Amino acid sequence: MTMSVLTRIPASLKIVRVALYAFAVISVLASAGLILTEGSAPLVLLATFVFVTAPGAAAFLLAMLLPKRGTVLFCGLIAFGVCGILASLASVGAGLTWISQMLIPLAILIFSLRADSREFLLRP
Repeated sequence: MTMSVLTRIPASLKIVRVALYAFAVISVLASAGLILTEGSAPLVLLATFVFVTAPGAAAFLLAMLLPKRGTVLFCGLIAFGVCGILASLASVGAGLTWISQMLIPLAILIFSLRADSREFLLRP
């Protein structure tokens, strides 16, 4: 069975999918590291879930649903990129780590907004 040209995922969205999976893996590793080093205090666990684990789970879910297409998925990718960029900008005062934190969300946003990506995701 061959896939037609119309149903193939564009290269830019393949990059987005790899970036989303990478973000999810980094989130799992960061969550494990935070829990192991900071202990199991309730506030630490809550903060780890909200700021590290939940975005990683969202990235994994978006990556899994990417071949399904749809306006909701497109809006989810854009929202994920924008929220990631805003979260990294919120840590500007903490040093230069905000630059590396911005790379994956910025790549996701840029490659999701390319014409071939929009055409694939928004096609009925």
